[in-house]
Amino acid sequence: MLLKSGTLAGLWEGFGNSQPSMMFAAVSLGRLLLVGCRENVRLVCKPVSIASDEKDENGLASAESSSQGETATYRTNLDLLYRSATGSPNEDPTKLEAARVVVSAVCRVLSQDPGVLGSSGELEEFYKTHSDIIAGSFTTMLTQAKWPSVRSDAITVLALMASQHPEGSNMVLKVVEDTAAEEGVLKAIVKAATGDDEMVGKFLGTGDNRVEEIEEEKQGKNDEEKETKEVTELVQGLGLEPQQADAQAQKQPERMVKVDRENALVLMAMLLGMFKDQMSPARRRLVEAVLERGGELVVKDREGTSQV
Repeated sequence: MLLKSGTLAGLWEGFGNSQPSMMFAAVSLGRLLLVGCRENVRLVCKPVSIASDEKDENGLASAESSSQGETATYRTNLDLLYRSATGSPNEDPTKLEAARVVVSAVCRVLSQDPGVLGSSGELEEFYKTHSDIIAGSFTTMLTQAKWPSVRSDAITVLALMASQHPEGSNMVLKVVEDTAAEEGVLKAIVKAATGDDEMVGKFLGTGDNRVEEIEEEKQGKNDEEKETKEVTELVQGLGLEPQQADAQAQKQPERMVKVDRENALVLMAMLLGMFKDQMSPARRRLVEAVLERGGELVVKDREGTSQV
């Protein structure tokens, strides 16, 4: 009712620039209403219906901010929530909560039930028009260090999006390749898969360890294709699927490390399988190295578990 009537959207807009603590509460309420609720996700992602003379030149709905008298533009109430919550007066907890709305509530539901918004074309259009706030939300969750469970949730949703349908996979690729967030997002995913927080720099950075120098040691395209095939077969042999961590698992750091590793590997394997030809040699070698090292760690994890 709060979403359908527009009451909650009015709170997001009204509190956004003037009352950060109230805004946090309003955003948290929105997240609780959206988690696992197909109909509410559909409502918050539905394009704002507004007269054509009240739209700007980009087709965005216009609304006057009650706190500062400024005109804001947005496409959906999810867009309104995110942009209101990430305004300059708001503190990091509010921004993180808004990111959790986008990722943990909305993107999770869309990955598990892509028909929520209608056709695949409508889902693709949603991802296209909201790619900036989706990428920003994943970046916020993956690069913060205070809440490991929040970071784990972001990795899980990325793995679900990458493995469920093409629209989600394309969106994941945009998130991972977002130039503004590349280092932080990739670093978090690679570290989750391998435990190595320097691997991205070795392959994509500069200096003696650049992957371009590693590439010179290769014997040509046939060897590259052979290595890609071997790595892919290694990961496929492990039978990895996106893992959902329950509340009990989240209280066990060692178990969460294993869950994060498998989800990160699922994500990387899907990207390599679907977008190998679009990757630069450096990025492809990075993904292959992550899958190889991460796969070896999964094997060790499972051997250790079987001996207990």
